[in-house]
Amino acid sequence: MLNPIVTDYRVVADLPPSDHPFNGNSVAAKEIVKYVFSDNTAQRSVLDIGFGVGELARIVKSDPATRHWHVDGIDGFEETCRNSGLFTKGWYRNVWHGLAQDIDPGRLAPYDLLCLFDVIEHLDPATAKRLLGTLLESLGPNSRLVVSTPLWFHPQDHHRAGDLEKHLIGVPARSLLAMQPSMYLISPQFLIGNFVFTKDSLRHIDQFQSTTDRSFSLREGLAQLAVLGVQADNVLKVVRDPAPAAEATQAPGTTPSIAASHFAGSTPAHTVANEDLLALIPPNARHVVDVGCMHGALVRAYRQRRPDANTTGIDVNPAYADAAAAWCTRTLAANIEALDDAQFAELFPSDCWVFGDCLEHLVDPWRVLRRVRGSIDSDGCLLVCLPNAQHWSVQWRLATGQFRYEDSGLMDRTHLRWFTRITMLEMFQQAGWSVHTAGTRNLNTPVQAQALAAVRAYAQAMGLDGELAVQDATPFQYVFKLLPA
Repeated sequence: MLNPIVTDYRVVADLPPSDHPFNGNSVAAKEIVKYVFSDNTAQRSVLDIGFGVGELARIVKSDPATRHWHVDGIDGFEETCRNSGLFTKGWYRNVWHGLAQDIDPGRLAPYDLLCLFDVIEHLDPATAKRLLGTLLESLGPNSRLVVSTPLWFHPQDHHRAGDLEKHLIGVPARSLLAMQPSMYLISPQFLIGNFVFTKDSLRHIDQFQSTTDRSFSLREGLAQLAVLGVQADNVLKVVRDPAPAAEATQAPGTTPSIAASHFAGSTPAHTVANEDLLALIPPNARHVVDVGCMHGALVRAYRQRRPDANTTGIDVNPAYADAAAAWCTRTLAANIEALDDAQFAELFPSDCWVFGDCLEHLVDPWRVLRRVRGSIDSDGCLLVCLPNAQHWSVQWRLATGQFRYEDSGLMDRTHLRWFTRITMLEMFQQAGWSVHTAGTRNLNTPVQAQALAAVRAYAQAMGLDGELAVQDATPFQYVFKLLPA
């Protein structure tokens, strides 16, 4: 049952003021509410469930772009509801005292935005799942639900009388990601996940699987993110855009803590050279061509050894090519697959070509490799770094249905081709190259041993070589030095 405290900005309850010191240390990224909708100029109604010290209303009402929104609140603590300072400021239009799980579903339908910050971790597993289902069920086609919770079992016990402040569950990241959020942000501080859902997520409510295991620690939560390929970096990720919400992430006034995620068709540039590729560049190379050079990190490192080296950097992103010009003898802003015969011929003579995390982005890497093979110096070589599509983390994602594209890494959204060790070798052979040197680049996370044990068991159950399956599932990337066959 909900008891009214404030109605239409007017206090209606006969409650004495509280002498409780009102403060809070929520680390939920509540600013996310300003990026949920593409048009903040429209009137919005917000329900803040578990409003605490009123931080969400302060954020909304202190921003000129959203101060016209109406914010209502529900909180289970009577002391909180007696904090008259929240209401005299005109932050909350309506306020009720009561528990989130007792909300009448009919009360939810009029809201454009339902906010559940720092709530579900205080509920038992069944109640948390039921509440999420109720909230999602109430959403209209253009309304949203925002959920914020620790992505591990945060050991918070009683802070006040009663059990409302005790954490009863932890929520693994895979559980909320599997519910198909439209956008999310994972804060590195205390590993807090902030997720925006549409009504579509109701179809995936069974994927919500919380845990009461207190050993599900911060370390385990971070390890799970590593498996998922998700970073806790305070960057708002737009997964799907029904509103379209992506426009909102690029609106003026973006706060530093929620930088807009942008997908410009290129993998984000890095400034660290691939040391494994660098070690394979022949010290006497006469002309090195780095395809997908980004900001020229590899060429820069190589020229520190060979200042007089002749180097060409090629990148499809003109901004990257411009940055690489500081280190390359020559740069070319172009798609290597789109060069005509005359443009391609200008890249020769050359005796060392580098494709560092590049071939997987091409439409026809076989053709490109054959083309280089036909023109490279007779004593030339080709250096390749390729991600491994057989990596245990990819298999884990397939097994859990978490096959999502990302900004970088194995699941880079700009990858067009996927290779395993076997199909890499087949491609090289088909394009006229032989392997001179092969190596691996590996990641070691706390869950790797467990994942590889599962890979071994699955292979053996299918009548395959379990040890070979583990061997092929361990490398994150393969590195090759190829010679003309």
